[in-house]
Amino acid sequence: MASEAKIIELFQVLYLQNVLKYAYEIDTELAEGDVTELEEVVGEGLAFWRVLKPWLKGRDAAGAATLD
Repeated sequence: MASEAKIIELFQVLYLQNVLKYAYEIDTELAEGDVTELEEVVGEGLAFWRVLKPWLKGRDAAGAATLD
C-alpha cells in the first residue's frame, strides 16, 4: 500500500510540473503577442489541470480556486 501511495505522489508531482510548464508557456506567448499556438498550449495545460484539480481541491480549496 505504501508503494501505491508513493506512485500516486510521483504522478501528482509530474502533473504539477506540467501544469506549471504550460502556465509558463501561456504567459510567455501572451507577453510576446504570439497567440498562434495558444489554443493548443491552453488545451494541453487544461488536460493536466483537470486531473489534478480534485486532488488539490481536497487539500487546498482556495489554492485550487486560484489556479482554476
